[in-house]
Amino acid sequence: MLGQMQCSICQSTRFKPFRGRPLAKCSECGSLERHRDAFDVIATLKLGDVLYIGPEPCLAKKVRARCGRYVSSDLYPKYTQTVKSDLCSLPFGDAEFDTSICLHVLEHIVDSDAAMKELCRVSRTSVIMVPMVNGISFRDDSASTPDKRRRSHGQHNHEWQFGRLDFKDKLIAAGFKNVSSVGDVYLCQ
Repeated sequence: MLGQMQCSICQSTRFKPFRGRPLAKCSECGSLERHRDAFDVIATLKLGDVLYIGPEPCLAKKVRARCGRYVSSDLYPKYTQTVKSDLCSLPFGDAEFDTSICLHVLEHIVDSDAAMKELCRVSRTSVIMVPMVNGISFRDDSASTPDKRRRSHGQHNHEWQFGRLDFKDKLIAAGFKNVSSVGDVYLCQ
């Protein structure tokens, strides 16, 4: 059917509402708009060896099938095969991975600059995505409780609100030389 929406991850055409957004969640793989946007960029890359930070199940299987070596990492791993590690101090060598994927993780980290530097250090290319606001990035140090963080940063466990006006500059300051974006998905090399 002409104009019918299709999930770029699993090719399903069935979607359901999610958090007030109609047709936001794929009924088959559970992906949301942000997962599909990220996958559209990831699908264009020759992935090689991949480090996936905080892997989302709807993407992990597809990424694993398209890469060489696959390592998933999380501070609080949900799966036994995921390496427990802090993104601000990764236990991997310089340029050990061809590609790192870090989607909706940096906004949870107080020292997001250190985390971005680590992504730059351990991989040749990074795919990075964070929730964005129009304007500049900010962190409210006084937002010390979940309720205060929700009001200041948009979610109870967010430490940052990243802004479209300066996020690319933050990535360049972390050491990435070539940064481009497709919507809110940043490709960093």
